[in-house]
Amino acid sequence: MRNNTRAAGFTVIELLTGIMLTGIIALSASNFFLSMASLQRRTLNNEFALRAASRQVETLRNSNYNSLVNGVDIDFSDELPQNLPKANGIVRVSEPTPGLKKVEVLVSYDDNGADKTVKLVTMIGQIGITQ
Repeated sequence: MRNNTRAAGFTVIELLTGIMLTGIIALSASNFFLSMASLQRRTLNNEFALRAASRQVETLRNSNYNSLVNGVDIDFSDELPQNLPKANGIVRVSEPTPGLKKVEVLVSYDDNGADKTVKLVTMIGQIGITQ
């Protein structure tokens, strides 16, 4: 009979290597998921701001041309979505040529400490919307 002194199983070094590799993979995966969650939040905030600005543009297009006063800023911050952090909305009206008003809609919000702004510009004519 042979006396086999080698026991089957893993050595301590193999176990430590496996644990370290598992930890590195888990850390990389968690970093990926955190990055994706942050990207999703930023994209969602941008979409909320863009939709709010688009709604305001449509409201202004449907209003009376004469109600758009040149040089007066319109604050519509109270109409912005509640889930848009530290948001404010401003409309600036100018008249580059008689019978045509330039409307700039700005929605600003806080994106995790960085100020972001969505800006939409349209022209509204006295006889209707211009292209």
